Amino acid sequence: MKKIIPGTTEMFRDPLVWIELKRIIPLVIKGDFFRICHVGCSTGEEVFSMLILLEEIGFLDKAKIIAFDINQESIGDLGMGICNKVNSDFFDINYKRYGGGKNFRDFFKKGENGIIFNPFLLGKVQFYSWDLFNGDFGEYDIIFCRNILTYYNGELRDKAWGIFYESLNKGGLLVLGFTSIKMDNRFKVFNEKLNIYIRD
Repeated sequence: MKKIIPGTTEMFRDPLVWIELKRIIPLVIKGDFFRICHVGCSTGEEVFSMLILLEEIGFLDKAKIIAFDINQESIGDLGMGICNKVNSDFFDINYKRYGGGKNFRDFFKKGENGIIFNPFLLGKVQFYSWDLFNGDFGEYDIIFCRNILTYYNGELRDKAWGIFYESLNKGGLLVLGFTSIKMDNRFKVFNEKLNIYIRD
């Protein structure tokens, strides 16, 4: 799998998606606790983007994030907040495009080979090396899957749709990448342009 599913991620990738999430998460999440899953999180930049977004809108204390990737090398030292071989200057540009309300560099410090995110973000996330199809997936209010569906054949993709549908709470969001795949009709369109869907 490692050879056929390349890691694709960056901080606030596709800033319009993050602008929309910043708007809609307070509308969708009504309780005092919610769960997010990042499927195929690669080297974790979008997971940390979500943590920063939640901090900015005051929802971080309510959240629990699970993030996993089949590639153990991708997961690396993410549990310690370390993102290796990243371009923080480019990420700063994406953060500004998303409309971040703080100084992006307040969220991390530079390390020897990359950046190290501040500890206050890490208490809300757990990283795993794990395969989507290897057992109980859990229940979530938001599922991110922006990297891997396009690399699945039809049978695996159908299986993934089923897992997502059964695991996403009613009214929960499914956030996909910008790839041309046939959408499962059990999910309703929330924002078709940005590939955001909702479970009725």
